[in-house]
Amino acid sequence: AASAPAAPRGASSGLAAERLKCVVFDFDSTLSTPQFLERFGKWAIADKPMLCQSMTEPEIWANLGGAERVATLKAMLDRLRDDGLGLYVLSLGFATAIRHHLGVVGLDGYFGEGRVIGQDTPAFQRCKYVKAALIEELMQHNEWHPNVVLFVDDSAKNIGEADRRGTCDTFRVAKEGLDAADCGRILERAKRR
Repeated sequence: AASAPAAPRGASSGLAAERLKCVVFDFDSTLSTPQFLERFGKWAIADKPMLCQSMTEPEIWANLGGAERVATLKAMLDRLRDDGLGLYVLSLGFATAIRHHLGVVGLDGYFGEGRVIGQDTPAFQRCKYVKAALIEELMQHNEWHPNVVLFVDDSAKNIGEADRRGTCDTFRVAKEGLDAADCGRILERAKRR
């Protein structure tokens, strides 16, 4: 994997960055840190909803990186929410599986009704599962311009598509899931005016 960028990049590169209004997070390998589950012989990712529903609470906590990492995510999400940002999860996994994981570890309250979007969500199906296209719909609906939205994902393909289209600012997660340094960089970007 490529190393993490020093700062978010994308639509506002070269422009004065404005205060963010929205952050869109991927789930697998961004909010989560997928674990291999020996008893299933599979990785615990959100495109396997039956497996995700069958996981024990300790397995779900491990899949989100453990209590310390979840606390780091909560601290970041608290600050983003307290600053009035809209928070979304946009994943190629199933929204039902993601909501289940988020609920077990207490992260579900950060993402309101309709803000966990997966392959089982009609709007994402309509966008043919192209994350940049769905983000563009969200931006149009909310009258947000590109440099007030940050898209956070581990996939070079998804980030590259958003950059190519000039959809919004982007931040690529270089490791298996956001770490404390990544969370700090996202918070720095969120408070820029």
